[in-house]
Parts: sequence; C-alpha cells; structure tokens
Amino acid sequence: MSFKNYLRRFTPWTAALWKKRSAKREIFKEIKMPFQEEVRLRQSLIQLLKMIDKTYHCTTKVGTEELQRAVDDVLFKEWGFNLTLKASLITGAGNGVFVSKGSVEKGQMVALYPGTLYFPGEPMLIASFGNQYILRCSDGMLVDGKHTGVSKCIFKSCLNRDRRGALLPGDWNWLTATPLLPISIGQYVNNYSNECCQNVSYEEFNIQMKDMSLPQQSLLPYVFYGGTNFITSEPFIRCVPLVATRRIQCDEELYSSYFTELYTSHDD
Repeated sequence: MSFKNYLRRFTPWTAALWKKRSAKREIFKEIKMPFQEEVRLRQSLIQLLKMIDKTYHCTTKVGTEELQRAVDDVLFKEWGFNLTLKASLITGAGNGVFVSKGSVEKGQMVALYPGTLYFPGEPMLIASFGNQYILRCSDGMLVDGKHTGVSKCIFKSCLNRDRRGALLPGDWNWLTATPLLPISIGQYVNNYSNECCQNVSYEEFNIQMKDMSLPQQSLLPYVFYGGTNFITSEPFIRCVPLVATRRIQCDEELYSSYFTELYTSHDD
C-alpha cells in the first residue's frame, strides 16, 4: 500500500483536513443515499441475520467446513452472491475480496466493515499508531477495523466485558479468516487504483437492538469501546456496509475509496 493511501486511512491526517471541508459525504455521484434505501439495506441485513442464526441453531457442527458451506448457501439464497479472499489484482496489495459466485446488483450491500466503535472524544491514540484501518463516520464515530495487535486485544476485551450470560454481544471471529457472518470482511477491500476503478462505497446506518435477538446481534462484527451505548434509552449498533456503485460480476474484485470524500464548503 502506498504512503499516500496510508495517509488517507490514517485518522489524524484526515482530521487535519477536516476544517477545510463540509460534513456532507460523497456517495453515489454526490447524492446521499435516500432514507428509503437505508431502510431497505437495514431490513435486508436483519433478514440475513435471522436466516444465518437459524442455520447455526439447526446444526451442531460449529466451526466445520460443512457449516461454513451451509452459511455461504444462505448468503447466496438471500443476496445472490458469495465472497472469497485471495491475492489482490493490485500488485503488493496483499489479499482482496472477490465475488466468487453469483453477482452483486447496484445499490446492494456486499460487505460489512467490522471493528471497535468509538464515540467522538473517546481515547484511541494508542490504537491509532500505525493503524491504517480506522474509518470515520459522518457523525464523528470511528471504526477500528484492524484485526491484529492492540486493536485485536481491545475488541476482544470489550466484547468479553459486555458478555451477557453465555452470549457475546458481537462476533470476534472476523479477527480470523472465518467470521460467523461471511460478509464481515470489508477491512480486506483494497483501495481503487488507476487501473482498477472503485465499485463499492462506504455507507452507515444504525440497527436498534430491539429489532434483533441477542443471538442475531452476536453475529455482527461490532463492539462499543466505552460500552455507554447500552445504557441509552434506545441502544443501537452502528453498521458500516460497503454498497455496490454498479453491478459487480462473478470473479471481480471489490475496490473502495479509503478516504471519506467530503465536499469543499461554499458557505459564506
């Protein structure tokens, strides 16, 4: 990954440019996703969680290749595609995310960017050192999608802190190569290049915890750093999906823009 692309993922550098920008995000050709589209994506994800949760509860073969195939079959039946990790087509970029079966339609959710969620003002200086996986949401919330080192320890620690009985409030398996939710691999999506055009964009929405069962919530690859969200009147989970900006065919690699594009302010 080039130093320029690293800077575009590194939150302190992004913050240095913040005062020169407005807070409007560039999504789908400078048009913010309509509310009804956000509702559609949220409902689609909740339905997928229900079906995958049912699959896990209908088998005792947790962690087996047979179970992984069964979960992939659910994803294909519900959303019409499967994903895989393999060497990126971009030289030196490591692994990338590819559509391994089916196709992804424009406007469809294709992956989730996982990680620890930080409200504005919460400390994450240590976790940010050398970390190219920190994404900033439009409201200032940060998502640390690094799956190794300090970030990994923080995620697992917060997850165990918020454990409710035998259930964890999220999935730690995204830190490995086999997440419980097969779309929780958005951190592996590479930045677009001159030869490889962007085909997915980062979006964001909240799912109210009341709209999910605890087992369904445990499939999501998120945990709050501070844990303060659980004492609010309407607790929620922030989700950061990658949404297709065009139709993506089988065997194509996913490419995003690491930098959250913002309009230059024209306010007087």
